[in-house]
Amino acid sequence: SGIDKDIWAGKSMLDCGPEDADHLLESKKENESRHMETQTLSGSLSLESGLRATSNVLFLLDEARPDMGFIAAICSEAKKKSNTDGKAQTEADNEDTMSAEGSLLAIGQTTLLCRAYLALWMNNWAVAQQAGLDALKLLDVGHVKDCKSISIAHTYVAESCFRQGKLKEGMEHAMHALEKQDELATRNQGEENMAKALRCAMCVNVATARISMGDTQEAIHSIHKALQYVPHSREAIRALLFVYLKQGNVDKALEVLKREMKRF
Repeated sequence: SGIDKDIWAGKSMLDCGPEDADHLLESKKENESRHMETQTLSGSLSLESGLRATSNVLFLLDEARPDMGFIAAICSEAKKKSNTDGKAQTEADNEDTMSAEGSLLAIGQTTLLCRAYLALWMNNWAVAQQAGLDALKLLDVGHVKDCKSISIAHTYVAESCFRQGKLKEGMEHAMHALEKQDELATRNQGEENMAKALRCAMCVNVATARISMGDTQEAIHSIHKALQYVPHSREAIRALLFVYLKQGNVDKALEVLKREMKRF
């Protein structure tokens, strides 16, 4: 952001004489000294610039399919292909088409996932939700189903829905994300701590949504599942205590607290 105002953008060091090089070096030092003062602002601008960049990519993709837009065109073509046997094209044509479509599809999928991620950081829940849903559409028509990307997209949509108070919709996507994460764990056999932490957090989010909907028993079930992924998770224990106290089950809450205190 702001690169058009940067003196480095207008001149190459290779084209500078000694005096110009000294001047540029001094300017660079001044910019570095101001970095700490503008760190918060530049961080915000970077997020906005990133979101604008995704808009530009999606605009260019739509320009490639001006009749109905990129996402609609890709989904429509995928539906047609599923209903035909593809006799009209030769093997060479198929390879070329698949290569071109595959590249555009990958660009679209990645752009939308980035857009959802950036929008979440900017607390723009509606944009994050729409980007995640569009990403899921493109991930669904891909020739190879990428479980990890599908799980991430569902996670982003779930988070944005929860933030907007759309609890049922958020829970639906959260459950889909957990299913895909379970599938990945089965394939990989050995699961990383980061993946377990993500699944634990997702279960706690689902439990929180269920508490808000008044379904405390199912919330307890989700919390116990979270503790299977990350035993002694602070967030899960806190949620479990809250549910027991909300139910008036003080004995159960004390039992959990005493069990956790033994660890220290």
